[in-house]
Amino acid sequence: MYLTNDNEVLEKLAKRTVSYLEELLPLSISGDFKIEKIDTIEYLDNSSFITFSNGISSTVGMSVSNGLASQITKAFIFGEPTKDEIIQLKQECIKEVLNITVGNIISDLELVKSGAIVNISTPFTTEKESTIKRKEKKRLQIKLQINNTSIILFYFK
Repeated sequence: MYLTNDNEVLEKLAKRTVSYLEELLPLSISGDFKIEKIDTIEYLDNSSFITFSNGISSTVGMSVSNGLASQITKAFIFGEPTKDEIIQLKQECIKEVLNITVGNIISDLELVKSGAIVNISTPFTTEKESTIKRKEKKRLQIKLQINNTSIILFYFK
């Protein structure tokens, strides 16, 4: 059994990301989004990725600005973190948000509902704004608008 609808993963991830971040932060996130096919991937300041294997052979990613990463980090930490603590922990927090949201959607995928087992990797991160021309066969993204910034979710295989 293999995934037949690539959009399903990204759509479910976007919906869960919106609901999770609205629970975590006092933010208003536009739930309106569209899946775009892209040739070039533009990563914001902080990006995290998880790779699927078995029935799904692909990678999903989340990319956020430094400002939003700092807001997310403050929401994760109890008390008043220092600026240095926020800088030190923001990558870990972005990894955790992606890990939680991916974990939440796995059982809702039609492939898994039909009995397939899908493995996910440990999240990995990059901390650098960049633009990359990738060689994957399929590249999709969704931009979620939040105030003056955005979260970019990726799916590529």
